[in-house]
Amino acid sequence: MGVGDYLLAVLVFAIGIAAGVGLGNFYPDSGSAGYVVEEQPSVVENPAEKLTMAELLAKFEVLEAQQPEDKDKPSPHDWVSMDNIKVYDNQVVISLPHPEWAMYLDTNSMDPVIDSSTNTLQLVPQSERSIHVGDIVAYESKYHNGVITHRVVEIGEDVDGWYAVLKGDNNPKQDPGKVRFSQIGRVVVAVIY
Repeated sequence: MGVGDYLLAVLVFAIGIAAGVGLGNFYPDSGSAGYVVEEQPSVVENPAEKLTMAELLAKFEVLEAQQPEDKDKPSPHDWVSMDNIKVYDNQVVISLPHPEWAMYLDTNSMDPVIDSSTNTLQLVPQSERSIHVGDIVAYESKYHNGVITHRVVEIGEDVDGWYAVLKGDNNPKQDPGKVRFSQIGRVVVAVIY
């Protein structure tokens, strides 16, 4: 458990204690059910380091500020509407135009989303406008033989037209070069484990 996790747990515990004290004030012991708080226990395990709620919140804010700013990463575009998914007792029916099934090699580049035991359903994209940042696409690279399945992390235009920059979720760096729409064969629309 990291320091941030510890402080978050302590903060949640402290808020619970504060709520209990507040409820004790609203429901004094008059023979009815309610909280009666005699003494507020310490919210820190180390008795030598007793913190006030304000000090605890200040430490939590410092830890939050040290976290990477971009926690929310783009998710894939919603390719399959809820109306196209039917769940029955003995089967699931997903209505898709010309779906393709894919399985993967054990490259670890898309762990933990896609691994060698993962199956996906894919569609052929119809235009550049259908590709979004966050989508996982299968494309033919100029730098590698075979098809690579990675996530779109950037979309742009240059003198040669539309392009996408891709990266494996588990890779430290982006894939080399810009990927043109003509290189993209399919888009992952469902991951099945």
